[in-house]
Amino acid sequence: MKRLKIVFLTFVVGSMSWASGMALAVPKSATVGPGSGDLVIGSVNGQPIYVEDVERRLDALHQGASVTKRGGFNLDELAFQVVNDILLAQEAKAIGIDLEAPIPSQLQQFRERLAVTRLKREEIVDPAKASDEEVRAAFEERYRRVTLRVATTYKREDAEALLKELREGADFATLAKARSVDPYGPRGGLVKDLPRADLQREIAAAAFDQKPGKLIGPISTSIGWAVLRVESFNKADPERFVKEEKDLRDLLRFRKSQALEGRLSKKLRQRFPVMVNQAAYEAVHAERLPDGRLVARSDQNGPIARIGSRSISTDRLLAALTQRWMGVHNEVAAKAAMPIVLERMIEDELLVNEALRRGYGDTPRAKHQIAAYETELLVQRYLKDVIAPEVKIRPDDLERYYEQHKNQFLQPPRIRVGQVTVATKQEAQQVADLLRKGTDLGWLAQQRSIDGFKDRGGVRGWLTPAPGVDELNTALMAAHPGDVLGPMGGEGRFTVYRVISRQEQGPYPFQRVSGNVRSALFRVELMQAIDQAVRKLREHADIQLDSQALSKLEIGGRFEPDAEATPAHAGH
Repeated sequence: MKRLKIVFLTFVVGSMSWASGMALAVPKSATVGPGSGDLVIGSVNGQPIYVEDVERRLDALHQGASVTKRGGFNLDELAFQVVNDILLAQEAKAIGIDLEAPIPSQLQQFRERLAVTRLKREEIVDPAKASDEEVRAAFEERYRRVTLRVATTYKREDAEALLKELREGADFATLAKARSVDPYGPRGGLVKDLPRADLQREIAAAAFDQKPGKLIGPISTSIGWAVLRVESFNKADPERFVKEEKDLRDLLRFRKSQALEGRLSKKLRQRFPVMVNQAAYEAVHAERLPDGRLVARSDQNGPIARIGSRSISTDRLLAALTQRWMGVHNEVAAKAAMPIVLERMIEDELLVNEALRRGYGDTPRAKHQIAAYETELLVQRYLKDVIAPEVKIRPDDLERYYEQHKNQFLQPPRIRVGQVTVATKQEAQQVADLLRKGTDLGWLAQQRSIDGFKDRGGVRGWLTPAPGVDELNTALMAAHPGDVLGPMGGEGRFTVYRVISRQEQGPYPFQRVSGNVRSALFRVELMQAIDQAVRKLREHADIQLDSQALSKLEIGGRFEPDAEATPAHAGH
């Protein structure tokens, strides 16, 4: 299968909510801006349709050409699917599905996530971005180079004795060769032109804080106790900047984020008092199940902590602890994680309090995103609880569908395979080239193969490939007699395969795939039921689409293999 991946023609309208890798773009002639996803292009029974709603349905649209615009990709079809979603969601609301658990709590959690995301973006993510000047300064500091001499001993008193001798005029290189236990001893302790980032932290902290010529130590290191003398400093190698720039930006962003999070947390704790029910907290304990797993238990209910107007229930903490304790068998270690887990939950609640206080969950943008998410949830529930139960499949329907669609239930072919295994990839490539030129497989196997099929002329026998298991199985599914596959493998065993013959197996017997047949027929019947339901809803709906606005949209894309398209809810 192939999926359309967007090639941005002008710029993206709106933000993607599904992991489709696609977006709508509009030509420069259209009047758009940062909120272009909120542009209204129609309505269904008074409910507006936004450009972002059309974006969302891209993930459910059929494939098109390698590069398509409105005419080829059919934006009318895309808008049609958006209308269908809204109609189904409206019908779900009419019968009260929107009030059924867990939809209200899912929407509230989504609202809180949106609000917190905006708060973090404003207070942490955006301010934490490193400027070019900051990155350059960090590079100059972290990759400033030093040449020094070092001598290391296992005992501190031995290092102090070395230091005393050096201060009295002993030659550093001579002492290092004679008495140092670190890897630099044989070279007289010389560490030449090494960047600060590549030095052990303790050594770097001491060396870069001194002037050349000064003796430093003893310093505790991972080996023992070190004595240093800085010989010279040199600026960072400018050619290394390109290689290190991304990591430096990430490092600076992380450090700034940590600092900003700390300041924000301190400010929020002053605004929203945090109170922990110590008795309820201490009542939480670890219980070991018969299978050895640890779970969190408590004989108390109610809130374990209050944060402003919000609270953390005992049940929530128990669930979070049980999740954290997965794979933990030591009760002491499990108990030690409790304050960490509770503190993280408190921090999260502080952010929710502040984000909602600022109204970030009630902006027009947030309300639109929540409504779109509600549509998604309601459509799923309506299809599952209302339409799907109406689909009835009889046994004779299954057999009839199987007879009409046997090609959907084909067994994998049987492939007779020969192989030659050698020690290096280079030799394996030579073997593959020889086989493709017509060299006899049996002779090659006798001459070169190192596997157990050598004495059988390289003939491995019949295989029934299972697609997706590994590289060989996948390749065999599409292979034909005479094909040479490989080299495949590694670590001293590289194998080249030759397809000797292929036998098609035909369809599985009905009894073996009756469950698969039922699933396939159910999908067909379900799509028909959805189509019928949508047709009825459309008959009585007030649907308005701005054809002029649609005509200004265009989509461009390219195909990428190995991705599955999501089927639309209903067709025309």
